[in-house]
Amino acid sequence: MRFGYIGHGVALLLLSIGTSLLGQDRPRTLVTMNKRTLVLLGHKKAVNMLAFSPNSRVLATASDDKTVKLWDASNGQLIATLTGHEGGVYDLRFSPDGQTLATLSDDKKPRLWNVGTRQLQATLLGHKGKVRNLEFSPDGRTIVTGSDDGTAKLWEATTGKLKATLTVTRYDGSWKRALLGDADDLFAFPRGYFSPDGQTVLTVSGDKTPKLWDTATGTVKAGLEHDKGSMGAVFSPNGRWVATESYDGNVRIWETATGQLRRLMAGHRSTIYDIAFSPDGQTLATGSLDRTAILWDVNTGDLKYQLSGFDGRVPRIAFSADGTLLAAKGGYENHVVKVWQVSTGKLLFTLPLPGRKDDIEEIAFNPDGPELMASSDKTVMLWNTKNGELRATLEDARKPAVFSPNGNQVAARGRDNSAILWDVPAH
Repeated sequence: MRFGYIGHGVALLLLSIGTSLLGQDRPRTLVTMNKRTLVLLGHKKAVNMLAFSPNSRVLATASDDKTVKLWDASNGQLIATLTGHEGGVYDLRFSPDGQTLATLSDDKKPRLWNVGTRQLQATLLGHKGKVRNLEFSPDGRTIVTGSDDGTAKLWEATTGKLKATLTVTRYDGSWKRALLGDADDLFAFPRGYFSPDGQTVLTVSGDKTPKLWDTATGTVKAGLEHDKGSMGAVFSPNGRWVATESYDGNVRIWETATGQLRRLMAGHRSTIYDIAFSPDGQTLATGSLDRTAILWDVNTGDLKYQLSGFDGRVPRIAFSADGTLLAAKGGYENHVVKVWQVSTGKLLFTLPLPGRKDDIEEIAFNPDGPELMASSDKTVMLWNTKNGELRATLEDARKPAVFSPNGNQVAARGRDNSAILWDVPAH
């Protein structure tokens, strides 16, 4: 296995690890490179997801080997291995205070772990289908899960006690719905999101009616009716508004308190894939199958800037932490990330990507720095948005890749069942 760290086109570090070493079960094995890059070994199968604790001190990794591992992010030392799942673990979330870790597995039984004691805290029993989505409320007291059984459920985060079952959509199985003509439902499943104040849960499932629910009672507050299916929705930072995307190409803004439609924004010519509010909540961005991204004025509903230049769909968009930049990934033959100035719509950079055709790639801004990260099944790339220069290519890393909350590290899936923990160079 080789690991390359390349900055400004110059190879700085290179490591070769024998395959015999990687084949062993060495849960505390740590390989360091100049104290900058750690290759975390110990999982027996592929790493599916990674998450940092809110204080950036602990890294959790989920694997097909049915385990979750906790690592000390400062030195890569293995802290604990959490066992008990009966299937591969594919997602995980820390609670806002970092004391609880929630994990999702193919066994359809989400589990809650006490991070301090490393013991199982609760098992969430009740879903009949695969659980695809899990979120903590902002205060950490409630959990929402979404399953392809057609429901979302609310749970007490400390005990795992079921509070309410939310019937989100009819469910006959996604393949059956697709064969009956509802092709848009093929990848649809209920997902739940909390409002910033935690009092409202928003559910979306690909059907025509995203719903707003009262967190305390589990009752429906409003249905957000669409002409066609809606796959994505997001709360504004202040929680006053909900923005929804739709297969009809229109964007809708709803009042959270009443569920009333306040804005219908037309501008895209095809399906919208991604939607995001700026950090100050004044601007909304969307990416579409029509090969464009759009910046919208939230207060007026006006189209501010239509951002083009892609030769294929635009499935990923992201605002920088300060809201001054918008990045969008798009293309088909030529995969690129484009970065614009939000206030003027001026194109600042076009950054090439290693993907081919319609490879899936993710983008994310450093929460506390100028870096923009692009990750694919092949590599992870880090760009400096101050000048558009490539800072690093992590050739043995691949998606999923995440920044630590303090912006000082990147964690990513590696080759041969490993994870990679990399220190972001000083700005």
